[in-house]
Amino acid sequence: MKKKPKKVYVTHKLHQESMNKLDQLSQLTGTTMAELLEQMINEKYAIHLSNTGVKQIFSDDKVNETSLDQELDQELKDDEQRWKNANTGLDEFNQRMEYWKNEEKMKNSMQAERFKKKLDDWAKEWERYFRDYSFTIKENHTYQFKYFNPKDGAEVWKKHMRQYTKLWHPDYALNEGNPQKFGEMKAEYDILTGKIPTEEYSL
Repeated sequence: MKKKPKKVYVTHKLHQESMNKLDQLSQLTGTTMAELLEQMINEKYAIHLSNTGVKQIFSDDKVNETSLDQELDQELKDDEQRWKNANTGLDEFNQRMEYWKNEEKMKNSMQAERFKKKLDDWAKEWERYFRDYSFTIKENHTYQFKYFNPKDGAEVWKKHMRQYTKLWHPDYALNEGNPQKFGEMKAEYDILTGKIPTEEYSL
């Protein structure tokens, strides 16, 4: 079998590497390969115009076409070499992506801290209602339960307690929940199920 000339092999290899890098940049930026090529061509064309002068290019009718072809060929070779050796654009993009990821992590961490504090404050509030309401029930022997029927039994109480939790606890409620109703409901439930709340009681 006839071997390919070395020049053809090198050109094919450079072309393949350039296409691979162009594909990677396309995936990272979300831009099609055609759009990236168009951007590079426009960029090179703008640089070419700024270097040679627009007036000179369009006013000189004796421009040597062969010279222009050679210049474009050289620019293409320079671009291939730049893509092969540098990857500057990819490196800069990767650095920006890394910076963005770190920024997002920091924002998420701050949001998590704020959310945790909000839940802690909410828990303190409903526990205060829980204690106050449980003492009211214990001291008032004629107290009428608002959230449960004492005659229903444990299974029904548990079912209602879960429904109330979905309505009033911030982990489930669409809004921020209702600490007062949740605390009062929990006090009634714990008393009905045999738990006796005290000042030191906590879940």
